[in-house]
Amino acid sequence: MSSKHGATWWSGRFMRSLERLGMTTRLRRGHALFEAGRVVDFEVEAGGVKAIVRDGEEYHCQIYFELFSNMEWNESFDRLAFQDLSAAALLTTGRMPPQIEDFFSPSRRRLLPQAESDVELHCSCPDRSVPCKHLAATAYCLAEQLDLDPWLLFLLRGRSAQEVQEALITRWNRDFTEEVASEERQSPVATVEKGKLTGSVDVFWANPLPSVQKCRQRLDHRADGCPRAQN
Repeated sequence: MSSKHGATWWSGRFMRSLERLGMTTRLRRGHALFEAGRVVDFEVEAGGVKAIVRDGEEYHCQIYFELFSNMEWNESFDRLAFQDLSAAALLTTGRMPPQIEDFFSPSRRRLLPQAESDVELHCSCPDRSVPCKHLAATAYCLAEQLDLDPWLLFLLRGRSAQEVQEALITRWNRDFTEEVASEERQSPVATVEKGKLTGSVDVFWANPLPSVQKCRQRLDHRADGCPRAQN
């Protein structure tokens, strides 16, 4: 396990948010386990992470995050989709814009945990202190993974990278379609007065087109020189 973690602002902010929740002492103890490569299995899933930490015995750790409701996601996606530069950076480079939290603040939610109620911690070790050092080691491992893949911030709250991308693209397409429709409604439509239109139609159908007349003359001329069919 690499000792590099917190290299990006989002993973560093994640660790600081855990420190604000009172995990500072435990994080230090867990850091030693993390550096020693004692996190032997690690998995990120929608809503949390699972890990196995080897510390004499193997202990199973889970860190769960409170999921956002569909309404909270939709409100946040609506705000994010109309901030083109930030959303584009998120989609095209895989980096997390520093103001990403602003898109969630109106719903009073944050991607990163802000209160103890935002996270739920479990470990199979006998230590009654929560978080224990094994959970702290798991947190460091999560910070390392966040450095590699910022989209995990969304997954921890219940949405995959694909779901986020599709939600933003759908809103962009809808906005573009509405904009085009609005422009079409505002475009001047050519109108023709009824009398002029009737006159134009009468003139058009009054005589055959010149090309049609020429074709008829050629056909009549050829017909005169053709032998008649015998009965």
